[in-house]
Amino acid sequence: LRLDAIDHVRDPSEPELLIEMAQELRRRLPGHPVHLTTEDNRNITHLHAREADGRIVLHSAEWNDDLHNAIHVAVTDETEGYYEAYAQDPWGMLGVALAEGFCIKGQEGGRGEPSDHLPPTAFIDFVQNHDQVGNRARGDRLSCLVDEDTMAALTAILLLSPHVPLVFQGDEYGERRPFLFFAGFEGDLGRAVTKGRRKEFAGFAAFAAAEVPDPIERSTFEMSRLDRRRKDTPDGRARLELTRNLLRLRADRLVPHLKGMTEGGGQVLRASDGQIAVDWTLNGAVLSLRASLGDGPADLPQAGGDLLHRLGHPNGAVFVEHRLKGL
Repeated sequence: LRLDAIDHVRDPSEPELLIEMAQELRRRLPGHPVHLTTEDNRNITHLHAREADGRIVLHSAEWNDDLHNAIHVAVTDETEGYYEAYAQDPWGMLGVALAEGFCIKGQEGGRGEPSDHLPPTAFIDFVQNHDQVGNRARGDRLSCLVDEDTMAALTAILLLSPHVPLVFQGDEYGERRPFLFFAGFEGDLGRAVTKGRRKEFAGFAAFAAAEVPDPIERSTFEMSRLDRRRKDTPDGRARLELTRNLLRLRADRLVPHLKGMTEGGGQVLRASDGQIAVDWTLNGAVLSLRASLGDGPADLPQAGGDLLHRLGHPNGAVFVEHRLKGL
């Protein structure tokens, strides 16, 4: 069960609704897997605490907008709207988000809380989702904003992270059709949604000249349908094969080391200028990520352990390598 925008849930009772719901579900379903995930721009952690043995007490995981936002700024250079908070150091913030969950966690008295005490499985990561794509003026996916090699690299970083990966519909084969903001409203409400949607983007330089599709027109919905024929193109087959191989590696080699983790364990060794080096200490193993998405050859700290997966070449424009070392 995904609980959307819980920062808008206001309950003065004791215990508050979000805590009581989680407690009641777990009490009534003993022995059953209960997965409660939250979406919350406050970057809070108290709802996701673990027992000393790693047992989930309340909610299972939080959608990690920080990782998405840092990635988006790093690979597109877009810095308007909520991306502005990540503009100064997107690669550094990406490194922290991979290692610790949140990268905005109360700096200078702002929003957020420290998150490195939570295990990796308390965070749901994504390169994009329905919110970030649907809230764009033209609903364009990241696959239309960056090249195929960069998308493949981001897919590898996502699926072999110890965090929980979320793959947006169609990304498994590199869908390029937009996912627009659409609604089925009519009358005054429909007209208000249309007007509000266009007003929302009036101040964005990137979209000021664009005609924002009318969200209540059926054509807007129709344009958002998946083009499953892309799975049969050379690029589509290559991405789907990559996705399947990475998921198999994740299930066979990585997931066994995530069970029972009680805290984080990520360490940023380098995160700047398109270079990422992060190590995670898991149960019985160290997972190492080395990635270069910059213009020059990779210049990264050496990682130990057996090669788990490699994409590209260290001297190429795009390079990602994962290694797993037993403890």
